[in-house]
Amino acid sequence: MLLQYIIKGETEEDIMAQARAALDAGIVWLEIKAAESVPDDVLASILDSLRSELAEKNCVLILADRLEAAKELKADGVHLYDVSRPASAARVALEA
Repeated sequence: MLLQYIIKGETEEDIMAQARAALDAGIVWLEIKAAESVPDDVLASILDSLRSELAEKNCVLILADRLEAAKELKADGVHLYDVSRPASAARVALEA
């Protein structure tokens, strides 16, 4: 059975701490739902720090509601909580 963990973080330190704890616990599907106050460049820094560990543990990384960042940062996927953007439009934007 796969375990998923959704990080709801407001700071880089909080997101990193939750991600490391989740990975240590064997989570294989990690979603980052960062607060809007967390800029995309901070998400980029977080992903750069976690990338090797995510790959080593075969962990899927999903970004929540950050379509452009997910594409740019090469996340495994994006979770669309925002219903104002149709899934079909997101697929076109992601070239999926």
